[in-house]
Formats: sequence, structure tokens, C-alpha cells
Amino acid sequence: FGKKNLICGKKQCSLLGQVVLMSVLFSACDNELELVTEWKDIPVVYGLIDRQDSVHLIRIEKAFIDPQNSALELAQIPDSLYYDNLTAQIKILRTEEVFTLERVNGDDEGFPREDGGAFATSPNFLYKLVLPGDRRFNSGERLQLILNRGDDLELVTAETSVASDLDLVSPNQNLTRNIQFNTNFNAGWNFATEDTDIFDLSFILHYEERDVNESEWLPRTLTWDLARSIIPDENSNGTQTRTIPGNDLFRFMGSNIDVVPGMIRRFVSVSVRVDGGGPEVRRYIEQGKVNTGITSSQVIPTYTNLSEGFGVFSSTNTVLVDGFILNTRSRDSLRIGQFTAPLNFQ
Repeated sequence: FGKKNLICGKKQCSLLGQVVLMSVLFSACDNELELVTEWKDIPVVYGLIDRQDSVHLIRIEKAFIDPQNSALELAQIPDSLYYDNLTAQIKILRTEEVFTLERVNGDDEGFPREDGGAFATSPNFLYKLVLPGDRRFNSGERLQLILNRGDDLELVTAETSVASDLDLVSPNQNLTRNIQFNTNFNAGWNFATEDTDIFDLSFILHYEERDVNESEWLPRTLTWDLARSIIPDENSNGTQTRTIPGNDLFRFMGSNIDVVPGMIRRFVSVSVRVDGGGPEVRRYIEQGKVNTGITSSQVIPTYTNLSEGFGVFSSTNTVLVDGFILNTRSRDSLRIGQFTAPLNFQ
């Protein structure tokens, strides 16, 4: 889902890229067909509020339709991408408290723009909110994003509810933390149905390795993305369960850890992570999947919850529970099983 609160990389420009592509296609059509009239400002926003963070970054740019200039040329001009005098604010609707975001350089925040794309990489402006005193937005709190572009243009707004906390129920973190991966295994969590609507599930595998001629064990981690964009059933009642087929863990490790002669390894623990996104994230992802099959028209519809323009303003939340260990049978399978025996786990 970016710094969890920012859709980065290719995703940050997906809708903007569609607008540019449309402009390029328009310019290749019959000159007698007037497809574009006058230049128009189109706001583009991508931002996810992270319930657990006090710092939030949002990408706010503008797309363009210009009958006089090539879209590819305009994409390389920073003035065509960014607003000069934009004021961005987030308002808590219940209390009417308003926070003003600061324009910052994304490179300095750890979010450089990818080279080689259609868009100018520098400057790389983002809008940053640092809540006072490490404060966090409350679960279920209704937020409104407000953009003032100046020039007597109408305000651009979008609303979302802060994603509620998630509760991992399986594996049970309060009882034994042994996990058996030789048979089918369930991961389950509880969530608030009104503000969390889509999930990613991953296991973070912690192990150590060393050369047989060395004494120091080196820590290693491997992330196993079990499922992306999980949509709850209509009758889920706020509980979601995912079944992991037996031995899939060992297949994954055998395919993603290199066999190195003279290297020995030992397994440490498993961390279970669930990321939840708001209803707007679900609609954005589902809309992007519509009409993209083999027999489709290939005209990809776009979802936005902005009052004007393109993009999505929503929220995410995460539950991460560390310290699960493999039971004896699973450790034996890791050590001598068909998928992982060459990895030399002790």
C-alpha cells in the first residue's frame, strides 16, 4: 500500500500517465477532429494516511490537456507538473481542527522519483504533515483534504475515515507461539467493516547464516507475500481468515534462498503482518482491474474520490506481531525436507 502513507514509484503516476497517454493519442488523430479545446488544470492526488504514524506525505500534482504542445514535452517541464501557490490542508471534521501541509523535496524524504519515465524527476515535490507531539489520528476519525489552488479556482476536496486498528487472532499471540507449516495453516484477523475494506497478508521470516569456517552468525530476513488485495466476504462480520496450504512455506524458502556451498543456517522466528486499507483503496484497485481482460475494450476506467481531478485520498493501518517460532515437525521439514534440505538449516 508506499511509506505506507504514500503511493510511490509507478503507482504515483498511474492516473497522471493515463491523462498524458490520452493527450498523445489525441495528437496522433485526424487534424480535422478537434478533441481538445483549451488548456485545463487537472489536480492529481495520491495519499494514504497511516493510522500508526505521526508523519504523512501526499503527492499533489497537476495533469494537463493542451492543444498546442506535445504531452511528452510538457511532462518534462516542472511548471506543468506542480502548483506554484498551492495550499494543502487536512481537516478533522468532528473537531474542525485544521493542519496545513508543508511542501518538501521527496528526495530528502526518501522518495526519489524513478528515472527514465515520462515525467521530470527534479524537483520532486511532496506535501508533508507532521502532527504535533507524535500525535496520531484516531481510528474512525473522519478527515477532509482541502486544496486551494488560488486564481479563484474552486477548492478541491476529498474525505476518508482513518482505518481502525486490526487484531490478529490466528496464529494466537497470547497462547503458544509455535506454528506448524506441514499441514494447512490459518491466518486470521478482526477489523472494523466501516473503514477497512482490503488487506495484504505477509510473513516476515527471520533466520541467520554463517560460513562453516566463520563463527559469526549474520541475521537475514525474507518477506513472504502470501496474498495481496484480499477482499472480505460480505458476511465476514469483521473477521477475515486466509488458509495457507501445507508446505508452501518450504517451497517459498527453497525458491528464494540461494544454495551456497559451505553455508549453514538456522531459523529464528516468523513475524505476521496484515496491512488494511480504506474503502477508497479497494475501489481504486477494483476499478483498475475492470475492463482489462483479453476481450475488453482496453479503455481503463479511473476511480477518484476527489471533488475534481484524479487520484485517491484514503488511509491504512497495520498489525505486526513478532516472535512466532516453528514447531519441531516444521523444523525437521526445514532441515531435511525436499524443498529446503540443500539450504543447510541446522
